[in-house]
Parts: sequence; structure tokens; C-alpha cells
Amino acid sequence: MRLSVVTVVFNGAHAIVPTLRSVAEQTYADIEHVVVDGASTDGTVEIVRKAGIKNFVSEPDAGLYDAMNKGIERANGEFVWFINAGDEIFSPDTAAQIAQYFDSADLIYGDAAITDETGKILGLRRHKALPRVLNKRSFRHGMVVCHQSLIVRKVLAPKYDLRYKISADVDWAIRATAAAQSVVNSGLILSKFRTGGVSSRRRRASWFERWDILRRHFGVLDAAVAHAEIAALALKQKLFPAPGSADPY
Repeated sequence: MRLSVVTVVFNGAHAIVPTLRSVAEQTYADIEHVVVDGASTDGTVEIVRKAGIKNFVSEPDAGLYDAMNKGIERANGEFVWFINAGDEIFSPDTAAQIAQYFDSADLIYGDAAITDETGKILGLRRHKALPRVLNKRSFRHGMVVCHQSLIVRKVLAPKYDLRYKISADVDWAIRATAAAQSVVNSGLILSKFRTGGVSSRRRRASWFERWDILRRHFGVLDAAVAHAEIAALALKQKLFPAPGSADPY
């Protein structure tokens, strides 16, 4: 069963090299790499072409989530997995390990390791364990599973809502999980996620977007309670940071 790994990139010549390598090194045979480039001018296009990526497009887009929608459209596999420029599949046998679930699962999830700019692993992305059982309500507290560690059957993978510029992945994860009849916790670290700073301005914007997403999916009361819990957790994490934690929600 074919697995489509989708990578979106824009002017990421340095970042995309380990991403391309991590996909090329997979031991699972039936895998395709889909690369969607936003008309880069820094040498990214040449690097991707040199890597021999066949399912590749380079053209202007309307931003990250528009590019990811293009990736879904171009994917030929039964499953779609987003590993964007700078991120990596955790190990060469990761795809082979999760392939055992392809016949029965609609959505497969796992953990993510965070890395610095050099690729050094700093720890797991979250300060607490993954949900043992994942459903749409799990995402009331944001991306409780790293986007790079969610693998979805393509026929159930929704398009990203382009109204959201920062938090469309939360909305996408809720809708994908709601559509899945069988959700499997792989129990594995599936990806390496490169950590990076988020400006306070973008964080505020993400809160407004997430409020609207949660309100639409769960109602005003649930959204208010969830945001209060997220705020309390973020404050606790700021005052008492856990080693190796990158994301309080």
C-alpha cells in the first residue's frame, strides 16, 4: 500500500536536505515523496531536482496551507504524511513499522522528537504523554499530536481551511480525526520536528484563530473552558519548564 510523504517548502535550501534524505532512506518500498515548492529562488528547486523527486511542483502559492492542499491533491498514495522542510522521519525503518496498520487504520499517530538547528535531539515535543486514545475532542487543547506525526488515509484527509493562516492544522486534525473510524496509536516516535521561536504577535493571532476553530467544532462554552485550561497550562510550563519540552499545548 502506497504512502505519500508530502513536503512543502519555500526558500528552504538548507532545511530541505535532511528532509529529503530521511524519506530517501526509508526501508519501506511503496513510498512516494511529493514536494510542493512555492517558487523558491535560493537553490531549493535545484536541490529537489538533483534528488530525483518525480512528484514535484514549483510555483507561487497562497501560503503554507495552500501548498499543503496542493500536496494532498498530488499525492497518489492511500495514506498522506506531512514532513515539511526541516523536519524528518524519525528513523529509516519508521514507515516499515507503521505499514502493519495500513490495512485496518484510517489514522495513525505517534510522538515527535524536537531537534535544534543542527539536528540534535532535545527531547520529545510535549511535556506530557500522548493521548492513549485519540479522538476529535482531544484537540480541544490544540495540537496534542504533532502534525508531523499524524498519518491519514487520503480519502479522509480534508483540505486545509485557508481562512486560518496559523492554526489551520488544528482544524484539519479535528476534521481528519472525526472522519476516521479506526485511529491507531503506533506507540512510536514518528518524526523529528525542528523547534523554532514563535513571535508573541503570531502566538496571539494563533489564539484568536484557535478560539474560532474550537467554537465552531465544540461550541462557545467548550471553547472557553479549553482556552482557560490551555492558558493555565502555558503559565505553568513557563514558570516550571519541563526538560525537553517545546510546546505547552
